[in-house]
Amino acid sequence: MKPRFIIQLVLLAAFLAPAHRPSLAQYETVLYPIVDGGKYGYIDENGKVAIRPQFDDAKLFYEGLARVRIGAKWGFIDKSGKLTIPAQFEVTPYSGDVNNSSLDFHEGMAAVSLKEGRKWGYVDRSGRIVVEPKYDVVDRFAEGVASVGNTYSETIGKNATATYIGGAATYIDKQGNVLSFPVVGSTFSEGLALASAPRKRPSTEGVGEEHKTGYIDKTGHFKIEPRLWEPYSFSEGLARVRAYDRDEWGYINHKGQLIIKMIYENAGDFCEGLARVKLYGRMGFVNKSGTLVIRPAFSTVGNFSGGLASACLESATSAFHVKCGYIDRTGKWAIPATFTFILGDFKGKLTLACTEQRCGYINGTGEFMWSLSIKQDNENEGAVFKSSFTGCSIMSDKAERNYPCEIDFKIF
Repeated sequence: MKPRFIIQLVLLAAFLAPAHRPSLAQYETVLYPIVDGGKYGYIDENGKVAIRPQFDDAKLFYEGLARVRIGAKWGFIDKSGKLTIPAQFEVTPYSGDVNNSSLDFHEGMAAVSLKEGRKWGYVDRSGRIVVEPKYDVVDRFAEGVASVGNTYSETIGKNATATYIGGAATYIDKQGNVLSFPVVGSTFSEGLALASAPRKRPSTEGVGEEHKTGYIDKTGHFKIEPRLWEPYSFSEGLARVRAYDRDEWGYINHKGQLIIKMIYENAGDFCEGLARVKLYGRMGFVNKSGTLVIRPAFSTVGNFSGGLASACLESATSAFHVKCGYIDRTGKWAIPATFTFILGDFKGKLTLACTEQRCGYINGTGEFMWSLSIKQDNENEGAVFKSSFTGCSIMSDKAERNYPCEIDFKIF
């Protein structure tokens, strides 16, 4: 049986939110959540405590505000630690909702619920409820609009009913007005949003018809016509796409033209001009002209942020069979591969990383600026931290593009 690990650094789960993450380097001051004695606070880029641990949970800062939990309720603090929006909002207990960054501020709006995540609306930076909580499903605001929807049922046969949960029913603006788009899709990026072709009845549709996907513009009309493929959101002018029935990935432009041929086994979004790709079972990086600028030599890689990208290699000397570090844009090690876990891209000057002895925040030279030791316990079934590199991939969409591995974090 593999050993379990208890890491008091339970804040790590906050960095695995399945949602869009803007670069935090754009802010003047970046603060990072920490936990001490079961309470959460923040450190600055030098590892100095900036907000003393006092909250029951704490997330990253977005647009100058951070979501914190006091008891069972969530509110928002500014970078002085002042509670600017009182703790009054709720999410579904023990669900992934708490790590969904749609609940953080984007374009001055944050999604909130007053009844355990059963209905959702939006507040502005003053805490005023702008859109009453009345939707089952909401997403973050992007380019002035957000997709929202409700659970609905549909009869699909004589004795069969299908219930659809999470399908975006419409777009709304920041005043809550419903926008009359002929087609509704996902969150907008670079003026385009993924959208499926209108679904036909099963008796009349062709094979695979309901899986055709394209891109709509801000009028709700298809700018890139639906096709049988697996497309993703645009990033830095290009979007990765996968063949519908096989692992062949390439990149298209805003006209839907294939700019980089579908020759890769996997692919990630472009970040700082480079995208991670997989070829012959190994990971490397390609530029926007399709040239492999860092040859595929790694078991897994992250995205470039601040000129560095995480990278891992197999290691027979590691208990986890991998060693990880950070490479520069030439593919050379900027931070040697001495870590067992690399938990994301750099956010400001720091990122999360673990050795076999400690976990915490490291700087651009690989030095721990703040950390906690790891306690190994083979008997304890209530492990705070469980993680595995099994299934490391870059199949994640843009919402999760900061996380190169499917690392399983659970809090008990």
